[in-house]
Amino acid sequence: MIPALTVQQMRKCDRRAIVDMGVPSLLLMERAGWGIAQLVDELIIAEQSLLGGKILLLCGPGNNGGDGLVVARHLVAQGVTVEAALFAPREKLSPDCAHNLRMAEHFGVPITMVESTTKCRSIFKNVTLVVDALFGTGGHAGLTGLYARASKIVADTALPVVAVDTPSGFSLEESSAGERAIVADFTVTLGLPKVGQLSPRFYEYSGELFWHELAYPPPAIEGQNPSAFVVEELDISQLLPKRELCAHKGNYGRLLIVAGSPGMVGAAVMAAEGALRCGAGLVKVAMPASLEAQARGLLMEAMTIPLPDEEGNFHPQAYKQLSEHLRWADVVAVGPGLGTSTGAQAMVSHLLSKRLPLVIDADGLNLLAELGEYRLPLNSVLTPHPGEMSRLIGASIDQIESKRRERAGELAQKSGAVVVLKGYGSIIAEPDGEAFINPTGGPALASGGSGDVLTGAIASFIGQGYPPLEAAVLGAYLHGLAGYVAGRELGEVSAIAGDVLDFLPEVIRMMEEGDFYSCPPPLFGLGPRPIYGRATMDFMLDGELDYMNYLRRDPGKSP
Repeated sequence: MIPALTVQQMRKCDRRAIVDMGVPSLLLMERAGWGIAQLVDELIIAEQSLLGGKILLLCGPGNNGGDGLVVARHLVAQGVTVEAALFAPREKLSPDCAHNLRMAEHFGVPITMVESTTKCRSIFKNVTLVVDALFGTGGHAGLTGLYARASKIVADTALPVVAVDTPSGFSLEESSAGERAIVADFTVTLGLPKVGQLSPRFYEYSGELFWHELAYPPPAIEGQNPSAFVVEELDISQLLPKRELCAHKGNYGRLLIVAGSPGMVGAAVMAAEGALRCGAGLVKVAMPASLEAQARGLLMEAMTIPLPDEEGNFHPQAYKQLSEHLRWADVVAVGPGLGTSTGAQAMVSHLLSKRLPLVIDADGLNLLAELGEYRLPLNSVLTPHPGEMSRLIGASIDQIESKRRERAGELAQKSGAVVVLKGYGSIIAEPDGEAFINPTGGPALASGGSGDVLTGAIASFIGQGYPPLEAAVLGAYLHGLAGYVAGRELGEVSAIAGDVLDFLPEVIRMMEEGDFYSCPPPLFGLGPRPIYGRATMDFMLDGELDYMNYLRRDPGKSP
């Protein structure tokens, strides 16, 4: 797991490393600039359209601008044509920024002081790539003055952009960008990922997100008591044990799925198949009797249970016939395609009164909101998307999206359940306050039925004996990875939930075997490490800092 810090925690980490532990701030800045320069150099090599032009570095007055000046110096040393545009007079620069300005000048970096709109326009001549080092994580929402002017020119010219730490004009604390902000194609977060950088809103401005370590002493990081973590592929690999040769279906859990209503049989089927693909030993699907034959024709490996219905929905007394099956089950998934009929409401209310772990999704969540009952049986999981979360906690979608980690934690504490707040960078929150950020997924998952597959996957892992947090982390990561592969292989427009099911076996195999080289992003390893996006490049070995990570990926390598 990679710790993810708030902006305030990252600042405290900086202070502790510099003041208490004697790490020179200029060393951290040097490491930051060197790593970003490697990324820019790789981009130039990979994209022939960037050759022959100029790399423009937009540098602000603070340490973000200092990072940009270090990038410029290293690129000049590699023979790259650059220009550093400084948007502040010398006397207003931070000490470290001023130091690196002097060094850049000694190394022959062309420096332009941007003091007018005319000068701002002139710096963009013959530019092929922009490095945004104006403000980073310390900036406010929106840019003004010459900063806004530079941002508009970048947007109008559609130049590719690499942002240092955070695109300027995007506030991580407010999760907003105001009227004007830099929109980057690549962002390199420095030190550690920040919680606000792992949200759908940030991704609209960041492009592909990379993580570049800066040699912080471990106690500087541990002292911040991070409450959020990014899941890595190694975590998933270690969570998936090999099966015993003498294992049988009874070893891997008995899952009962309560789902289905007129026109929504497919939701129940997708949940069942998601559970089976993730290793469930036995699966039963309870649904209205008039729909059961249709589901039985689609399900070869799962059992079906016809329950009394009323016009295709569960009869208000249907739950009374579940007793035998509830005694059989290890876990119950409820909600996919369930509808919100009186019978469905009675079913959810009945399940809440039992002690079996529940995985609740879709209409199950909507009925939970109607019932106003939030304390769930032990080891349960809720999987809302922002709209369902809005109904559950009475907050607007905007309020939820701007504080995803906090809102997920609020519902987890209120319900006593693990909460998976879906969306790009899904938040997995547990009642004690810790949160885990899932970096896999993509547009291919924006298709009906994909959430039902996730419900089945999580319930499957609970049935196999995983604690609810581990089950949710496993289910979300593998589901997102399968969605990414489906989009890559079939196209993000054409991939559907059934394709996610088809690719689940392949991504599970890769995780079991530790086959990270053939695994699509997010890959962690060489140089700045992709966290999310559509990254496909391999990067140069980042010195001694990444040596252990390099070896763990390929023990046959040496630095």
